[in-house]
Amino acid sequence: MDDVAWRARTRFRAFDGKTWLVERSGPTEKRAVERLESAIEQLQKSQARLTVDFRFRDVAEVWLGKVAQRRAATTRDTYEQTLKSVVLDRIGDLRLREISVPVLEEFFEKLEAEGYSAGYRRSVRTLTTEERRRLFAGMDGFVLDSRCSSGADLPDLVRFLLGTGCHIGEAVAVRWKDVNLTDKPVVVDGTEIPPRSVC
Repeated sequence: MDDVAWRARTRFRAFDGKTWLVERSGPTEKRAVERLESAIEQLQKSQARLTVDFRFRDVAEVWLGKVAQRRAATTRDTYEQTLKSVVLDRIGDLRLREISVPVLEEFFEKLEAEGYSAGYRRSVRTLTTEERRRLFAGMDGFVLDSRCSSGADLPDLVRFLLGTGCHIGEAVAVRWKDVNLTDKPVVVDGTEIPPRSVC
């Protein structure tokens, strides 16, 4: 190509499913291709993940590690307990390439036969304004009437839970440095929760 450098390009499909155009140049065709191959090799190493030969329990361990980085310790413990008691004993030793649709269908059918329901959903609703007022009045009255200091923080905790939607473990782990007593967000476990009125 005269004085113009040679260019080699290809498409690289990343582990997130997106395809990227990767291009490298060099003074010769061979050098451009070598540089492109090196770039692809580096991309593959930087995105090295589990392979189809890994066992499901190994994948679950990696996933739990990621959960631990983003969630409260109690959340990770709950997930780990469910994995151990419900999932790993049944499919933990299967390799990823062995986990097919029929295998998963059989797994879920067995869970249902044992009393676990794949379609189970907890029914959750918000409190009405009147229910919220009665709850707060009841808690405040209990604290005043009982003259017991051990429950004095309960009304504040419940107000915080209702206002933020936090789990109890996240709420009791909030530190003063996480809270700004203005209209700024509260930071819980690295996540910003916007201010809301709960009164």
